[in-house]
Amino acid sequence: MLKGKTTIELTDVNTGEKKVYEHHNTITKSLEKLLKDHGSLMDPRYLFTSNGVSSLYPYRTNALGGLLLFDNEIDPKNGETIFAPTSASMVGCGVYNKTSTNNVRGSYNSSESYYNSQEKSMKYVYDFATNQANGTIKSVCLTSAAGGYGGYENENNVCTLSDDSNNFAYGRFACTPTLTIGERVLFAIDLTNDKCYYHNITGITNIDVYTYNAGLYNKRIFHDPLNAGKELSKTSYNIDINSTNYTAGFFDQKHNTLHVIGHTSYNWANGVTLKVSKIDLTNGTVENYTLTNDSGNTIMLFHNSSSEPKSWSVYALIYDNIFYFYQNKSSEYVYKMDIANSDNNKSLAVPLNYASMFVYGERIAFTNLDRTINISASNIVYVYNPETDILTKSGLHSHVMTENTNGFECAHIVPCIDTDGLIVYRIGRASNNFYYKFYTLNPYLATINNLETPIVKTDASTMKVIYTITEE
Repeated sequence: MLKGKTTIELTDVNTGEKKVYEHHNTITKSLEKLLKDHGSLMDPRYLFTSNGVSSLYPYRTNALGGLLLFDNEIDPKNGETIFAPTSASMVGCGVYNKTSTNNVRGSYNSSESYYNSQEKSMKYVYDFATNQANGTIKSVCLTSAAGGYGGYENENNVCTLSDDSNNFAYGRFACTPTLTIGERVLFAIDLTNDKCYYHNITGITNIDVYTYNAGLYNKRIFHDPLNAGKELSKTSYNIDINSTNYTAGFFDQKHNTLHVIGHTSYNWANGVTLKVSKIDLTNGTVENYTLTNDSGNTIMLFHNSSSEPKSWSVYALIYDNIFYFYQNKSSEYVYKMDIANSDNNKSLAVPLNYASMFVYGERIAFTNLDRTINISASNIVYVYNPETDILTKSGLHSHVMTENTNGFECAHIVPCIDTDGLIVYRIGRASNNFYYKFYTLNPYLATINNLETPIVKTDASTMKVIYTITEE
């Protein structure tokens, strides 16, 4: 059992006055989910060897080696909270064994930090200068070492490629299964129950939804663990879409709904309507509605070289009844389209070349996986907070999700619904080839410590954050 305590020292640089704040924390279930064994597909280097950015080991430095400071309290929800809610924005951060001079990230104090193997405890000490982490601090959390670079919105956070630890995700499995099945499109995975969920749009009036045995760790003798498993169930729904030339089903993981579209082209011209069928997978009902492209520009629904009717190469996402579409303009934008309230529609300036999108926690991540870019500063991840309407750089980049050698024209990110977004499955397309891999997203909250007294840090003070973790 882990226990943690935070001590914060705030020192006035003019008077020398020091104020000390102390509080105990909550351990979340993030580490439990991260260390769960999913069978022979788990890469042993991820858990048991020191393998740089692709490993959680040593756990005290890699799995817990990052610090996040937020401007609001975070409800642990009995340890179920995995990512910071949209009500909390990042004020500061820190990375194990790294120093920093930017306005957000503090420096690890290696002389005061220590690991005590006899007492099974680790003391992390981070120093923040007068220009760093200024604002109101109400909660302090430990995260992964890579997550300590950020992952949450803060316009002053700096993202560079100077350190390979600065990645949004870890590759998780050594033998990556091919969970694709012909024209059936994978839209969700349940790791706990070892199931995969697919859809197949067979016409403008019908879609089939399938449940399959994933076979990831419940092995069967007559089953190839690198390929999708046995069909368990099939449900057909009546839908109403425009065309089957280009079709897609968008899974809203917050509401367990599948939104189906069909269009005659990969582009959606301004002023043109698009029929959408919304399937409630919980109660089996279908609602049909129409969207109009009111963005003033063409929206790119699919990759333009993709001709298959059930395309994987989709530039769109839906979350909490809001669509996010890639807007094809002279500069790169994402168009936010609210199903229930068109007054909430707006363009988000996301300076990426063909944005791939996915959800983590309650935030939307936009990342550049275009194969013409490959690994460069353009691989910065942008994060959007729907509650505050703030879009900024996350402080992390995404080049690991391109496998370092294969950049992608587009990537389909499939959520693992039982991990609250902690683990995702990426299907990336480069030319006519597809690449598959599971990833763990790094900015998780391993611990949550809500301070009894909020701290207001200004440029008139320095700050020392001391976080001690003990295993009993």
